[in-house]
Amino acid sequence: MRKIIYYLLLSLLFLYKQGQAQTQSRMLDFNNVSAKITNQGSLFWDGVSSKFTVPKNSNKSTVFAASPWIAGTSNNQLHLMAEVYRQNGRDLIQGPVSTSNTGPFLVYWNKIWVVSKTDIQVFRSTINAGQTPDANTYKDILEWPARGNVYGKDTLNDYAPFVDVNNNNKYEPLSGDYPLIKGDISTFSMMNDNVNHTESLGLPLKVQINRMVYQYKNSTLDNTLFVDYLVTNKSINTYDSLFFSTWVDFDLGNSTDDYIATDSVRNMIYAFNGDDDDDGIMGYGTTPPAQACVVLNEPLWSSMYYSNTNSAVMGNPNTPADYYNYMKGMWMDGTPKTGSGTGHNSTGAITKFSFAGNPCEKTGWWEGGSNIEPGDRRILASITPRTLQPDESFNVTMAFVYARAESGDNIASVCALNTAVDSVKAWYKNNTGTGITEVLRKPVFTIYPNPAKQEITIDGDGIKGAELAIYNITGKKMKTITVGELTKIAVNDLPAGVYIVQLTTDKGASTQRLIVE
Repeated sequence: MRKIIYYLLLSLLFLYKQGQAQTQSRMLDFNNVSAKITNQGSLFWDGVSSKFTVPKNSNKSTVFAASPWIAGTSNNQLHLMAEVYRQNGRDLIQGPVSTSNTGPFLVYWNKIWVVSKTDIQVFRSTINAGQTPDANTYKDILEWPARGNVYGKDTLNDYAPFVDVNNNNKYEPLSGDYPLIKGDISTFSMMNDNVNHTESLGLPLKVQINRMVYQYKNSTLDNTLFVDYLVTNKSINTYDSLFFSTWVDFDLGNSTDDYIATDSVRNMIYAFNGDDDDDGIMGYGTTPPAQACVVLNEPLWSSMYYSNTNSAVMGNPNTPADYYNYMKGMWMDGTPKTGSGTGHNSTGAITKFSFAGNPCEKTGWWEGGSNIEPGDRRILASITPRTLQPDESFNVTMAFVYARAESGDNIASVCALNTAVDSVKAWYKNNTGTGITEVLRKPVFTIYPNPAKQEITIDGDGIKGAELAIYNITGKKMKTITVGELTKIAVNDLPAGVYIVQLTTDKGASTQRLIVE
Protein backbone atom coordinates (compact mmCIF):
# COMPACT_ATOMS: atom_id res chain seq x y z
CA MET A 1 0.00 0.00 0.00
CA ARG A 2 2.83 2.40 0.84
CA LYS A 3 4.36 1.78 -2.58
CA ILE A 4 1.08 2.62 -4.33
CA ILE A 5 0.73 5.88 -2.37
CA TYR A 6 4.36 6.73 -3.12
CA TYR A 7 3.90 6.32 -6.86
CA LEU A 8 0.60 8.18 -6.85
CA LEU A 9 2.49 11.14 -5.43
CA LEU A 10 5.16 10.67 -8.08
CA SER A 11 2.46 10.58 -10.76
CA LEU A 12 1.32 14.07 -9.79
CA LEU A 13 4.88 15.27 -10.28
CA PHE A 14 5.04 13.33 -13.54
CA LEU A 15 1.94 15.04 -14.93
CA TYR A 16 3.15 18.45 -13.84
CA LYS A 17 6.60 18.04 -15.38
CA GLN A 18 5.57 16.52 -18.67
CA GLY A 19 3.27 19.32 -19.83
CA GLN A 20 2.13 17.08 -22.67
CA ALA A 21 -0.72 14.81 -23.73
CA GLN A 22 -1.50 12.18 -21.13
CA THR A 23 -0.06 8.73 -21.79
CA GLN A 24 -2.59 6.58 -23.61
CA SER A 25 -3.31 3.04 -22.45
CA ARG A 26 -5.46 0.07 -23.42
CA MET A 27 -6.29 -3.09 -21.50
CA LEU A 28 -5.47 -6.62 -22.64
CA ASP A 29 -7.47 -9.25 -20.75
CA PHE A 30 -8.31 -11.90 -23.33
CA ASN A 31 -6.88 -14.72 -21.22
CA ASN A 32 -6.19 -15.02 -17.47
CA VAL A 33 -3.88 -11.98 -17.44
CA SER A 34 -5.26 -8.44 -17.33
CA ALA A 35 -2.55 -5.94 -18.28
CA LYS A 36 -2.42 -2.21 -18.96
CA ILE A 37 -0.50 -1.46 -22.17
CA THR A 38 0.74 2.09 -22.75
CA ASN A 39 1.99 3.87 -25.84
CA GLN A 40 5.23 4.79 -24.05
CA GLY A 41 8.24 2.74 -22.93
CA SER A 42 6.84 1.45 -19.68
CA LEU A 43 4.55 -1.54 -19.78
CA PHE A 44 1.75 -1.78 -17.18
CA TRP A 45 2.52 1.64 -15.58
CA ASP A 46 1.19 4.82 -17.22
CA GLY A 47 2.52 7.40 -14.78
CA VAL A 48 -0.68 7.31 -12.72
CA SER A 49 -1.50 3.66 -11.99
CA SER A 50 -0.24 0.15 -12.66
CA LYS A 51 -2.06 -3.01 -13.69
CA PHE A 52 -0.79 -6.54 -14.32
CA THR A 53 -3.47 -8.60 -12.61
CA VAL A 54 -3.37 -12.40 -12.58
CA PRO A 55 -5.73 -14.17 -12.21
CA LYS A 56 -7.48 -11.31 -13.96
CA ASN A 57 -10.45 -11.13 -11.56
CA SER A 58 -8.36 -11.47 -8.40
CA ASN A 59 -7.29 -7.84 -7.91
CA LYS A 60 -3.81 -9.28 -7.22
CA SER A 61 -0.73 -8.25 -9.18
CA THR A 62 2.70 -9.75 -9.87
CA VAL A 63 4.38 -7.00 -11.93
CA PHE A 64 4.39 -3.26 -11.29
CA ALA A 65 6.27 -2.07 -14.39
CA ALA A 66 8.60 -3.21 -17.16
CA SER A 67 10.54 -1.31 -19.80
CA PRO A 68 13.27 -1.75 -22.45
CA TRP A 69 16.70 -0.24 -21.89
CA ILE A 70 19.05 0.27 -24.87
CA ALA A 71 22.64 1.51 -24.80
CA GLY A 72 25.63 1.55 -27.13
CA THR A 73 28.80 3.45 -27.91
CA SER A 74 29.68 5.32 -31.08
CA ASN A 75 33.07 7.03 -31.47
CA ASN A 76 33.72 6.18 -27.81
CA GLN A 77 30.65 8.14 -26.72
CA LEU A 78 27.85 6.46 -24.76
CA HIS A 79 24.27 6.76 -26.02
CA LEU A 80 21.61 5.39 -23.69
CA MET A 81 17.83 5.14 -23.29
CA ALA A 82 16.44 3.78 -20.01
CA GLU A 83 13.04 4.55 -18.57
CA VAL A 84 11.64 3.32 -15.27
CA TYR A 85 8.69 5.29 -13.83
CA ARG A 86 9.16 8.66 -15.57
CA GLN A 87 9.12 10.46 -12.23
CA ASN A 88 12.08 12.57 -13.38
CA GLY A 89 11.22 12.90 -17.06
CA ARG A 90 11.19 10.76 -20.17
CA ASP A 91 13.52 9.12 -22.67
CA LEU A 92 10.86 8.11 -25.21
CA ILE A 93 8.06 9.77 -27.15
CA GLN A 94 5.28 8.24 -29.21
CA GLY A 95 5.56 7.53 -32.91
CA PRO A 96 8.37 6.83 -35.39
CA VAL A 97 11.54 8.90 -35.72
CA SER A 98 10.56 12.05 -37.59
CA THR A 99 11.57 15.64 -38.20
CA SER A 100 8.06 16.61 -37.05
CA ASN A 101 7.90 15.61 -33.40
CA THR A 102 5.26 18.22 -32.56
CA GLY A 103 1.63 19.12 -33.19
CA PRO A 104 -0.61 16.90 -35.32
CA PHE A 105 2.10 14.26 -35.77
CA LEU A 106 2.32 13.58 -32.04
CA VAL A 107 -1.46 13.73 -31.66
CA TYR A 108 -1.85 11.10 -34.38
CA TRP A 109 0.68 8.71 -32.81
CA ASN A 110 -0.56 9.25 -29.25
CA LYS A 111 -2.61 6.06 -29.33
CA ILE A 112 -2.59 2.27 -29.21
CA TRP A 113 -4.22 0.05 -31.80
CA VAL A 114 -5.95 -3.14 -30.61
CA VAL A 115 -7.04 -5.83 -33.08
CA SER A 116 -8.19 -9.43 -32.58
CA LYS A 117 -8.32 -12.37 -34.97
CA THR A 118 -12.09 -12.38 -34.61
CA ASP A 119 -12.19 -8.72 -35.66
CA ILE A 120 -10.17 -9.54 -38.76
CA GLN A 121 -12.23 -12.57 -39.68
CA VAL A 122 -15.54 -10.73 -39.51
CA PHE A 123 -14.06 -7.65 -41.20
CA ARG A 124 -12.79 -9.73 -44.12
CA SER A 125 -16.07 -11.62 -44.43
CA THR A 126 -17.91 -8.32 -44.58
CA ILE A 127 -15.56 -6.98 -47.30
CA ASN A 128 -15.85 -10.22 -49.28
CA ALA A 129 -19.65 -9.96 -49.11
CA GLY A 130 -19.43 -6.56 -50.81
CA GLN A 131 -20.50 -4.65 -47.71
CA THR A 132 -18.87 -1.75 -45.84
CA PRO A 133 -17.75 -2.61 -42.27
CA ASP A 134 -19.01 -0.45 -39.43
CA ALA A 135 -16.51 2.39 -38.93
CA ASN A 136 -16.78 2.45 -35.13
CA THR A 137 -16.61 -1.32 -34.61
CA TYR A 138 -13.54 -1.69 -36.85
CA LYS A 139 -11.89 1.65 -36.22
CA ASP A 140 -8.49 0.14 -35.35
CA ILE A 141 -8.45 -2.02 -38.50
CA LEU A 142 -9.50 0.86 -40.71
CA GLU A 143 -6.95 3.18 -39.07
CA TRP A 144 -4.17 0.59 -38.71
CA PRO A 145 -0.93 2.64 -38.98
CA ALA A 146 0.54 0.88 -42.01
CA ARG A 147 2.25 2.25 -45.09
CA GLY A 148 -0.06 4.72 -46.85
CA ASN A 149 -2.56 4.87 -43.98
CA VAL A 150 -0.74 7.10 -41.49
CA TYR A 151 -0.29 10.78 -40.72
CA GLY A 152 0.49 12.53 -44.00
CA LYS A 153 -0.44 9.35 -45.90
CA ASP A 154 3.22 8.28 -45.83
CA THR A 155 3.79 5.66 -48.56
CA LEU A 156 7.56 5.41 -48.19
CA ASN A 157 8.02 4.01 -44.69
CA ASP A 158 6.95 0.71 -43.18
CA TYR A 159 5.20 1.05 -39.85
CA ALA A 160 2.65 -1.53 -38.66
CA PRO A 161 2.79 -4.87 -40.53
CA PHE A 162 -0.12 -5.84 -42.79
CA VAL A 163 -1.26 -8.38 -45.36
CA ASP A 164 -1.15 -6.67 -48.75
CA VAL A 165 -3.84 -8.52 -50.68
CA ASN A 166 -3.32 -6.68 -53.98
CA ASN A 167 0.48 -6.33 -53.59
CA ASN A 168 0.56 -2.58 -54.22
CA ASN A 169 2.68 -1.77 -51.12
CA LYS A 170 -0.08 0.37 -49.65
CA TYR A 171 -2.51 -0.46 -46.85
CA GLU A 172 -6.08 -0.32 -48.22
CA PRO A 173 -8.44 -2.09 -45.80
CA LEU A 174 -11.55 -1.48 -47.89
CA SER A 175 -9.82 -3.33 -50.72
CA GLY A 176 -9.22 -6.36 -48.52
CA ASP A 177 -5.91 -5.59 -46.75
CA TYR A 178 -5.78 -6.34 -43.02
CA PRO A 179 -3.37 -6.09 -40.05
CA LEU A 180 -0.74 -8.78 -39.66
CA ILE A 181 -0.93 -9.54 -35.95
CA LYS A 182 0.31 -12.18 -33.55
CA GLY A 183 -1.85 -13.88 -30.96
CA ASP A 184 -5.61 -14.06 -30.64
CA ILE A 185 -5.55 -10.35 -29.79
CA SER A 186 -2.75 -7.83 -30.18
CA THR A 187 -1.84 -4.22 -29.47
CA PHE A 188 0.48 -2.15 -31.63
CA SER A 189 2.32 1.07 -30.82
CA MET A 190 5.45 2.91 -31.91
CA MET A 191 7.93 5.03 -29.99
CA ASN A 192 11.39 6.54 -30.41
CA ASP A 193 14.07 8.14 -28.28
CA ASN A 194 14.87 11.09 -30.57
CA VAL A 195 14.17 13.52 -27.74
CA ASN A 196 16.09 15.06 -24.86
CA HIS A 197 16.51 12.29 -22.27
CA THR A 198 15.32 13.76 -19.00
CA GLU A 199 15.05 10.47 -17.07
CA SER A 200 18.33 8.62 -17.71
CA LEU A 201 20.14 11.82 -18.84
CA GLY A 202 21.76 9.72 -21.59
CA LEU A 203 22.49 10.89 -25.13
CA PRO A 204 19.74 9.79 -27.58
CA LEU A 205 20.45 6.83 -29.84
CA LYS A 206 17.75 7.82 -32.35
CA VAL A 207 16.24 4.34 -32.31
CA GLN A 208 12.70 3.53 -33.39
CA ILE A 209 10.73 0.84 -31.55
CA ASN A 210 7.73 -1.05 -32.90
CA ARG A 211 6.03 -2.91 -30.07
CA MET A 212 3.37 -5.62 -30.33
CA VAL A 213 1.88 -7.02 -27.11
CA TYR A 214 -0.40 -10.02 -27.52
CA GLN A 215 -2.24 -12.88 -25.88
CA TYR A 216 -3.47 -16.35 -26.74
CA LYS A 217 -6.30 -18.14 -24.99
CA ASN A 218 -5.50 -21.82 -24.55
CA SER A 219 -4.50 -24.13 -21.73
CA THR A 220 -0.76 -23.67 -22.32
CA LEU A 221 -0.74 -19.89 -22.69
CA ASP A 222 -3.64 -18.76 -20.51
CA ASN A 223 -1.28 -17.23 -17.91
CA THR A 224 1.09 -15.67 -20.45
CA LEU A 225 1.52 -12.25 -22.06
CA PHE A 226 3.86 -11.90 -25.06
CA VAL A 227 5.84 -8.80 -26.03
CA ASP A 228 7.65 -8.22 -29.34
CA TYR A 229 10.11 -5.36 -29.87
CA LEU A 230 11.43 -4.40 -33.31
CA VAL A 231 14.30 -1.94 -32.80
CA THR A 232 15.68 0.06 -35.75
CA ASN A 233 18.69 2.37 -35.77
CA LYS A 234 17.51 5.58 -37.47
CA SER A 235 20.71 7.49 -36.75
CA ILE A 236 23.87 7.83 -38.85
CA ASN A 237 25.86 6.18 -36.04
CA THR A 238 27.17 2.66 -35.92
CA TYR A 239 26.76 1.43 -32.35
CA ASP A 240 29.37 -0.92 -30.96
CA SER A 241 28.44 -3.40 -28.23
CA LEU A 242 24.80 -2.32 -28.27
CA PHE A 243 22.97 -3.66 -25.23
CA PHE A 244 19.25 -4.41 -25.06
CA SER A 245 17.91 -5.08 -21.57
CA THR A 246 14.44 -5.72 -20.27
CA TRP A 247 13.97 -4.07 -16.88
CA VAL A 248 11.25 -5.45 -14.59
CA ASP A 249 9.87 -4.30 -11.24
CA PHE A 250 8.27 -7.51 -10.00
CA ASP A 251 5.73 -7.00 -7.19
CA LEU A 252 4.12 -10.27 -6.13
CA GLY A 253 1.09 -9.08 -4.21
CA ASN A 254 2.74 -7.55 -1.16
CA SER A 255 5.77 -5.88 -2.77
CA THR A 256 7.97 -5.81 0.34
CA ASP A 257 8.65 -9.54 0.81
CA ASP A 258 9.88 -10.79 -2.57
CA TYR A 259 12.96 -12.60 -3.84
CA ILE A 260 14.30 -12.24 -7.39
CA ALA A 261 16.33 -14.77 -9.37
CA THR A 262 17.71 -15.81 -12.75
CA ASP A 263 17.49 -19.10 -14.63
CA SER A 264 20.11 -18.73 -17.36
CA VAL A 265 19.24 -22.13 -18.88
CA ARG A 266 15.58 -21.19 -19.29
CA ASN A 267 16.55 -17.63 -20.34
CA MET A 268 14.42 -16.04 -17.64
CA ILE A 269 14.44 -13.63 -14.75
CA TYR A 270 11.77 -14.20 -12.14
CA ALA A 271 10.38 -13.38 -8.72
CA PHE A 272 8.86 -15.43 -5.94
CA ASN A 273 7.72 -14.74 -2.40
CA GLY A 274 10.35 -14.66 0.32
CA ASP A 275 8.31 -16.87 2.66
CA ASP A 276 5.33 -19.23 2.61
CA ASP A 277 2.67 -16.55 3.19
CA ASP A 278 2.28 -13.44 1.03
CA ASP A 279 0.45 -11.49 3.72
CA GLY A 280 -1.31 -8.13 3.70
CA ILE A 281 -4.33 -6.80 1.84
CA MET A 282 -2.46 -6.97 -1.49
CA GLY A 283 -0.97 -10.41 -0.79
CA TYR A 284 -1.78 -13.77 -2.38
CA GLY A 285 -1.79 -15.64 0.94
CA THR A 286 -0.33 -19.12 1.35
CA THR A 287 1.34 -20.99 -1.50
CA PRO A 288 2.07 -17.66 -3.21
CA PRO A 289 2.76 -17.60 -6.97
CA ALA A 290 5.92 -17.01 -8.99
CA GLN A 291 6.27 -14.73 -12.02
CA ALA A 292 8.83 -14.83 -14.84
CA CYS A 293 9.94 -12.71 -17.77
CA VAL A 294 11.41 -15.05 -20.41
CA VAL A 295 13.42 -14.00 -23.46
CA LEU A 296 12.38 -16.38 -26.23
CA ASN A 297 14.54 -15.61 -29.26
CA GLU A 298 17.89 -14.42 -27.86
CA PRO A 299 20.29 -15.88 -25.29
CA LEU A 300 20.70 -14.10 -21.98
CA TRP A 301 24.09 -12.46 -21.64
CA SER A 302 23.70 -11.18 -18.08
CA SER A 303 21.17 -10.26 -15.40
CA MET A 304 21.47 -7.63 -12.70
CA TYR A 305 19.39 -6.74 -9.68
CA TYR A 306 19.26 -3.70 -7.45
CA SER A 307 17.23 -2.59 -4.45
CA ASN A 308 14.75 0.23 -4.13
CA THR A 309 17.13 2.31 -2.02
CA ASN A 310 19.42 5.32 -2.37
CA SER A 311 22.56 3.20 -2.06
CA ALA A 312 25.34 4.60 -4.26
CA VAL A 313 26.37 1.07 -5.24
CA MET A 314 23.33 -1.24 -5.15
CA GLY A 315 20.39 1.18 -5.29
CA ASN A 316 18.39 3.14 -7.86
CA PRO A 317 20.48 4.41 -10.82
CA ASN A 318 20.87 8.15 -11.35
CA THR A 319 23.38 8.70 -14.15
CA PRO A 320 23.93 7.18 -17.62
CA ALA A 321 26.98 5.36 -16.23
CA ASP A 322 24.80 3.84 -13.47
CA TYR A 323 22.27 2.47 -15.96
CA TYR A 324 25.03 1.24 -18.29
CA ASN A 325 26.86 -0.63 -15.54
CA TYR A 326 23.65 -2.41 -14.56
CA MET A 327 23.04 -3.37 -18.21
CA LYS A 328 26.54 -4.88 -18.32
CA GLY A 329 25.83 -6.89 -15.17
CA MET A 330 28.01 -4.76 -12.91
CA TRP A 331 27.44 -2.66 -9.80
CA MET A 332 27.21 1.10 -10.10
CA ASP A 333 30.77 1.46 -8.76
CA GLY A 334 32.01 -0.65 -11.68
CA THR A 335 32.80 -3.78 -9.67
CA PRO A 336 31.61 -7.18 -10.95
CA LYS A 337 29.03 -9.39 -9.24
CA THR A 338 30.25 -12.26 -7.15
CA GLY A 339 28.15 -15.35 -6.58
CA SER A 340 27.52 -15.33 -2.86
CA GLY A 341 25.79 -13.16 -0.25
CA THR A 342 24.42 -9.98 -1.83
CA GLY A 343 26.83 -10.30 -4.76
CA HIS A 344 28.84 -7.21 -3.84
CA ASN A 345 32.35 -7.64 -2.44
CA SER A 346 31.50 -11.21 -1.43
CA THR A 347 33.75 -14.25 -1.48
CA GLY A 348 32.07 -15.96 -4.42
CA ALA A 349 33.38 -16.24 -7.97
CA ILE A 350 32.59 -13.49 -10.50
CA THR A 351 29.32 -14.24 -12.30
CA LYS A 352 27.22 -12.62 -15.01
CA PHE A 353 23.87 -13.69 -13.54
CA SER A 354 22.13 -12.55 -10.36
CA PHE A 355 20.95 -15.35 -8.05
CA ALA A 356 21.20 -18.07 -10.68
CA GLY A 357 21.00 -20.99 -8.22
CA ASN A 358 18.21 -23.56 -8.08
CA PRO A 359 15.67 -22.91 -5.29
CA CYS A 360 13.81 -26.16 -6.12
CA GLU A 361 16.93 -28.19 -5.39
CA LYS A 362 18.27 -25.73 -2.77
CA THR A 363 21.58 -25.50 -4.65
CA GLY A 364 23.78 -22.66 -5.89
CA TRP A 365 23.47 -18.95 -5.22
CA TRP A 366 19.92 -17.85 -4.45
CA GLU A 367 18.51 -15.34 -1.99
CA GLY A 368 16.85 -17.83 0.33
CA GLY A 369 20.03 -19.88 0.52
CA SER A 370 22.03 -16.75 1.32
CA ASN A 371 19.69 -15.76 4.18
CA ILE A 372 18.97 -12.39 2.55
CA GLU A 373 15.99 -10.50 3.87
CA PRO A 374 13.13 -10.37 1.30
CA GLY A 375 12.36 -6.92 -0.09
CA ASP A 376 11.34 -4.73 -3.01
CA ARG A 377 13.87 -5.19 -5.79
CA ARG A 378 14.25 -4.67 -9.53
CA ILE A 379 16.03 -6.90 -12.01
CA LEU A 380 17.03 -6.61 -15.65
CA ALA A 381 18.03 -9.20 -18.23
CA SER A 382 20.46 -8.27 -21.02
CA ILE A 383 20.81 -10.15 -24.29
CA THR A 384 24.11 -10.66 -26.13
CA PRO A 385 25.56 -7.29 -27.23
CA ARG A 386 25.65 -6.59 -30.96
CA THR A 387 26.88 -4.05 -33.49
CA LEU A 388 24.01 -2.03 -34.96
CA GLN A 389 24.52 -0.26 -38.27
CA PRO A 390 22.40 2.69 -39.53
CA ASP A 391 18.94 1.46 -40.66
CA GLU A 392 19.66 -2.01 -39.23
CA SER A 393 17.00 -3.69 -37.08
CA PHE A 394 16.74 -6.51 -34.59
CA ASN A 395 13.83 -8.21 -32.85
CA VAL A 396 13.37 -9.32 -29.25
CA THR A 397 10.44 -11.51 -28.17
CA MET A 398 9.65 -12.19 -24.53
CA ALA A 399 6.88 -13.70 -22.46
CA PHE A 400 5.59 -12.85 -19.00
CA VAL A 401 4.63 -16.21 -17.48
CA TYR A 402 2.74 -16.73 -14.20
CA ALA A 403 2.43 -19.95 -12.20
CA ARG A 404 1.09 -20.99 -8.81
CA ALA A 405 1.39 -24.42 -7.22
CA GLU A 406 -1.80 -26.04 -5.95
CA SER A 407 -0.23 -26.58 -2.54
CA GLY A 408 3.08 -26.32 -0.75
CA ASP A 409 5.43 -23.51 0.20
CA ASN A 410 6.81 -20.56 -1.77
CA ILE A 411 9.35 -22.78 -3.54
CA ALA A 412 6.60 -25.07 -4.85
CA SER A 413 5.46 -22.25 -7.13
CA VAL A 414 9.01 -21.78 -8.45
CA CYS A 415 8.99 -25.44 -9.48
CA ALA A 416 5.54 -24.95 -11.07
CA LEU A 417 6.92 -21.88 -12.88
CA ASN A 418 9.76 -23.92 -14.35
CA THR A 419 7.23 -26.38 -15.79
CA ALA A 420 5.03 -23.58 -17.14
CA VAL A 421 7.97 -21.79 -18.78
CA ASP A 422 9.16 -25.03 -20.38
CA SER A 423 5.67 -25.48 -21.88
CA VAL A 424 5.57 -21.88 -23.19
CA LYS A 425 9.04 -22.20 -24.71
CA ALA A 426 8.12 -25.51 -26.38
CA TRP A 427 4.95 -23.94 -27.78
CA TYR A 428 6.91 -20.94 -29.06
CA LYS A 429 9.50 -23.17 -30.73
CA ASN A 430 6.79 -25.13 -32.53
CA ASN A 431 4.58 -22.17 -33.42
CA THR A 432 6.92 -19.28 -34.22
CA GLY A 433 5.40 -17.28 -37.01
CA THR A 434 1.82 -18.30 -36.24
CA GLY A 435 -0.65 -15.54 -35.83
CA ILE A 436 -3.08 -14.14 -38.32
CA THR A 437 -2.54 -17.07 -40.70
CA GLU A 438 -4.70 -19.00 -38.27
CA VAL A 439 -7.74 -16.99 -39.35
CA LEU A 440 -7.75 -18.97 -42.57
CA ARG A 441 -8.45 -22.24 -40.74
CA LYS A 442 -11.36 -24.18 -42.26
CA PRO A 443 -14.60 -24.32 -40.28
CA VAL A 444 -14.81 -27.05 -37.62
CA PHE A 445 -18.58 -26.87 -37.23
CA THR A 446 -21.72 -27.13 -39.33
CA ILE A 447 -24.92 -25.07 -39.42
CA TYR A 448 -28.22 -26.50 -40.53
CA PRO A 449 -30.61 -25.69 -42.01
CA ASN A 450 -28.94 -22.91 -44.00
CA PRO A 451 -30.83 -20.86 -45.21
CA ALA A 452 -33.00 -20.85 -42.07
CA LYS A 453 -36.26 -19.24 -40.97
CA GLN A 454 -36.95 -20.30 -37.36
CA GLU A 455 -33.84 -21.84 -35.80
CA ILE A 456 -30.47 -23.33 -36.62
CA THR A 457 -28.52 -26.25 -35.15
CA ILE A 458 -24.78 -26.03 -34.45
CA ASP A 459 -22.91 -29.32 -34.63
CA GLY A 460 -19.25 -30.35 -34.66
CA ASP A 461 -16.48 -32.26 -32.90
CA GLY A 462 -14.81 -30.76 -29.84
CA ILE A 463 -16.88 -27.57 -29.77
CA LYS A 464 -18.65 -28.00 -26.42
CA GLY A 465 -17.98 -24.92 -24.32
CA ALA A 466 -16.98 -22.80 -27.33
CA GLU A 467 -18.28 -19.27 -27.73
CA LEU A 468 -20.51 -18.64 -30.72
CA ALA A 469 -21.34 -15.16 -32.00
CA ILE A 470 -23.60 -14.05 -34.83
CA TYR A 471 -22.76 -10.78 -36.63
CA ASN A 472 -24.77 -8.88 -39.19
CA ILE A 473 -23.12 -7.94 -42.46
CA THR A 474 -21.78 -4.62 -41.08
CA GLY A 475 -20.04 -6.44 -38.23
CA LYS A 476 -22.50 -5.68 -35.42
CA LYS A 477 -22.78 -8.54 -32.93
CA MET A 478 -26.37 -9.77 -32.74
CA LYS A 479 -26.12 -12.85 -30.50
CA THR A 480 -23.59 -14.60 -28.24
CA ILE A 481 -24.03 -18.04 -26.68
CA THR A 482 -21.97 -20.89 -25.22
CA VAL A 483 -22.18 -24.05 -27.33
CA GLY A 484 -23.32 -27.39 -25.89
CA GLU A 485 -23.10 -30.88 -27.41
CA LEU A 486 -25.81 -30.01 -29.93
CA THR A 487 -27.00 -26.43 -29.81
CA LYS A 488 -30.17 -24.96 -31.27
CA ILE A 489 -30.42 -21.18 -31.74
CA ALA A 490 -33.53 -19.20 -32.59
CA VAL A 491 -33.04 -16.88 -35.57
CA ASN A 492 -36.66 -15.86 -36.20
CA ASP A 493 -35.94 -12.66 -34.27
CA LEU A 494 -33.29 -11.62 -36.78
CA PRO A 495 -34.15 -9.59 -39.87
CA ALA A 496 -33.83 -11.46 -43.15
CA GLY A 497 -30.34 -11.19 -44.59
CA VAL A 498 -26.78 -12.52 -44.60
CA TYR A 499 -25.00 -13.10 -41.27
CA ILE A 500 -21.56 -14.27 -40.17
CA VAL A 501 -21.36 -16.98 -37.51
CA GLN A 502 -18.10 -17.03 -35.53
CA LEU A 503 -17.10 -20.05 -33.39
CA THR A 504 -14.14 -19.64 -31.00
CA THR A 505 -12.47 -22.54 -29.18
CA ASP A 506 -9.11 -22.83 -27.41
CA LYS A 507 -7.67 -24.01 -30.74
CA GLY A 508 -8.70 -20.95 -32.70
CA ALA A 509 -11.68 -19.42 -34.45
CA SER A 510 -13.73 -20.26 -37.55
CA THR A 511 -16.49 -18.49 -39.45
CA GLN A 512 -19.38 -19.46 -41.71
CA ARG A 513 -22.08 -17.53 -43.49
CA LEU A 514 -25.71 -17.89 -42.50
CA ILE A 515 -28.71 -16.80 -44.54
CA VAL A 516 -31.87 -15.93 -42.61
CA GLU A 517 -35.03 -15.82 -44.73
